[in-house]
Amino acid sequence: MTDLDIRYLFISFLTDLFGAFFVNAGFGLLATPTVPLLGTAVGREWFSPQNLVMEVFFISLYSGFFIGLFVTFGVREDLKRGKVKRPNWSRKSIPVLRHLPRYMLIRSIVFGLICAMIFFPIGSLALVLLKVEELPYLNFIIMKGLFGIIVSVPTSFTLRICALGDGPKIKGG
Repeated sequence: MTDLDIRYLFISFLTDLFGAFFVNAGFGLLATPTVPLLGTAVGREWFSPQNLVMEVFFISLYSGFFIGLFVTFGVREDLKRGKVKRPNWSRKSIPVLRHLPRYMLIRSIVFGLICAMIFFPIGSLALVLLKVEELPYLNFIIMKGLFGIIVSVPTSFTLRICALGDGPKIKGG
């Protein structure tokens, strides 16, 4: 990769991390004053079964899905506008990326499910091992933002590399 590609990846990656933090923390603003580890937060039954374990699941699932959509779309637009040059390698030349779907929506769904399968057990186990029984409002917002970053780090980087190596635009993708 050229220096321009590395700078592009670095700046885009930082943007993804900030975006993941603020979007997830923003959703945390909808929380009740305290959020329990399990069970339902009183007063929010109409909104969602809000507890920390379910929040970890939803953050994992929707972060992987939306990062897949936005990152892939953003890279394709940057390639089209000439903001970054198309690399001289293909996604298919990287063994792990070769198996990912090429179509943006399908890839995003797959990444959402992969993130849920990987980060939900890890996040839930961390909450149990840290003996977190409930979180106050501000701590919950910070936890959502930080967990969004944790999910975003490998997801954003992998999807950005994958989208750069997709090759020419395909119809419907």
